[in-house]
Amino acid sequence: MKKVITVGFIFLIFLFSFFYISSTRKNYISKNIQVLATSGIETEKKINEISLEFHYKVNIYYPYTSYSNLNKEIENLVGKWLDQLEVAVKEGINLEDQFYTLDIHYDAYNYQNYISYVFTCFLDTGGAHPNTYIETISFDKEKNNLFTIDSFQKTNINILSRFSEISRKELCQNKKLLDSNVWNMVLEGTRPIDKNFQNFAFSEKGVIVFFERYQIAPYSYGSYQVIIPYSQVNF
Repeated sequence: MKKVITVGFIFLIFLFSFFYISSTRKNYISKNIQVLATSGIETEKKINEISLEFHYKVNIYYPYTSYSNLNKEIENLVGKWLDQLEVAVKEGINLEDQFYTLDIHYDAYNYQNYISYVFTCFLDTGGAHPNTYIETISFDKEKNNLFTIDSFQKTNINILSRFSEISRKELCQNKKLLDSNVWNMVLEGTRPIDKNFQNFAFSEKGVIVFFERYQIAPYSYGSYQVIIPYSQVNF
């Protein structure tokens, strides 16, 4: 009988400990979302947080549309960057002099039945310098589908070669990029492969191709973009 009571007592302690730990576990990033403004079919949302306890600040703006497939992709993008910040915060929780920052803002472009969002993501996790990234999302409103570089290749099997050729022609007009070491980076970063041209947007002037820092030049050179007229890619 005593053995049964002892086992039961230990089990109750285990349950109490589990629920206590679960209830007191801290969420490093609370991800409180604010609705800022609504115009037409689009709403802008914001996540703005500063934590002196966990040494981070978040400032994110992103759109929320009437297209559920598009919203899911945008929320996945925002969630991915928040997760990266949270990992850094957890790993550096005991570093009192470190402050982590995530800042995301976006630009919107429209062309015919296409809408594109270009997200600039600034992430400072205590490295040699903060890092700035570019990610784009394009959407075909008529077909209610995302439009990716794979989608582009279905419309024109030579699209990557054309993007590569036109981009190099435009970039070589920039004398800063003509240094032999840098130009080798340009050649590598504009090779006709998917990852080099995955960031693009549909604008009234043409397809804007975005090249992140480090892709075609050293970090200090910044990011670059090339506008490719639709007539040059048969789109």
